[in-house]
Amino acid sequence: MVKNSITLKHLTIVNNPCIGLQFRANRDLQEKVNLLPDIAWSDDYQMYFLPNTRENLELIYKFFKGVAWLNGNYFYKDAPISSKEENRYKQEQSKVGKV
Repeated sequence: MVKNSITLKHLTIVNNPCIGLQFRANRDLQEKVNLLPDIAWSDDYQMYFLPNTRENLELIYKFFKGVAWLNGNYFYKDAPISSKEENRYKQEQSKVGKV
């Protein structure tokens, strides 16, 4: 069972989009984070970050698989819904007279 957790956050550092890694202090997790390429610490946000690219996001998921649970609730909260989900939402709203 994975007991470590990392929360992913959107950060902007010097006008560049970045992926923030927020987690409780843990030596094993800290050592693993330090192995990521281009990783840096932000004093302003008090968390580690790396450039927000598709490659870095995929790397994070591969890197921490089986090591830590990745919480994307803040990172993906503004993700667009799919057309299938949108159609289901419209159908449910029409049933209650809101569309």
